[in-house]
This record gives sequence, C-alpha cells and structure tokens, in this order.
Amino acid sequence: MSRIIRLSSTARAAPPFYSRDLDPDEETKDALANLLMALWKKDGEPATKAEEVTIANIVHEYYGAMRRAWESGDDLFTCFDSFYEFTRDTYPAIFTRNMGSEKEFDLNNFLYVLRPFYADNQYGYLLNSRRNIDLMELPFVVYELDNIKDHPVLFPITTAPAARHHDYEHLRA
Repeated sequence: MSRIIRLSSTARAAPPFYSRDLDPDEETKDALANLLMALWKKDGEPATKAEEVTIANIVHEYYGAMRRAWESGDDLFTCFDSFYEFTRDTYPAIFTRNMGSEKEFDLNNFLYVLRPFYADNQYGYLLNSRRNIDLMELPFVVYELDNIKDHPVLFPITTAPAARHHDYEHLRA
C-alpha cells in the first residue's frame, strides 16, 4: 500500500542541513548553497562569482567544523541555527584568512537577511526541525505547490534546490 505524504506551507520536510555523518556529498552542499542564495537574494538579483564561492566555502567550512566538534565529543545537531551561529561567530576569521573583503561579499548583510530564519524569529521553524524525514524512502510524495506558490518566502525555499534542474516559473502564473 502506498503512503501519500502531502507537504503544504505548514509542513516540515527533511531539515536541509542535517547530515548523518557530517560529510554531505558535493551535490548536497551545492543544494544548500543554492538554498542560501535563494534566501539571501531577491528573485532575478544576480549573484557575483565571489558571492557564490563564499557561500559554498561557508557551507564547506561549516561541515568541517561540525565534524571536528563531533570528534571532540561535542553534542551537536546540524541545522540552520548552528549554521547561522558558525557563520556569525567563526566564519569571519576564516573569511579574513582567505583574504575575502566586504567589497566582494557582504557578510553582515548576508547574516541580516538570513536572521528571520534563525532561532525564534519569524521563520525560525522552517529550517531547524529536529525530525528527519527521509523523503527518498517514502513510496510517494506529493508537493502541493499551489498552496505556497504566491508566498514570497516559502515558495523560493521549497523550490530552490530543484530550480537548478526544473523550471517552476509556470507555477507562479
């Protein structure tokens, strides 16, 4: 018997930052970088190469830091909150060491724009689920995008990782 899971604007799916072994593959890291870019930039606002490289580097460094913390015996959970805290507290030194400049990547603006998704802020619940739902193990999943197609925040988050491969613009019409 098939189980149908309907995900709507109130559903929580698999937490995007969760990684069982703290070593996600490059495709997963790229999807996270795309998600972060969609959260940060407005529709149609182009990203510079330096911004793309920096966001990919933040994701890479985040998982390296999480692995080292876990190996040291720290109890941690990979989620947006820990990513945000890493980006705010630890990454500035890495950025400076890598010779990054505010002219090429505005880290303060990045953090400011992502703040609504952090902790108890407006959208803090979206990316911080402690429950992992492995959608690949379910026999049938229905995304009811009609429920969120006009939402300026939820629609880009939901479609950002897939937007590399599919054109969802017709859903906004």
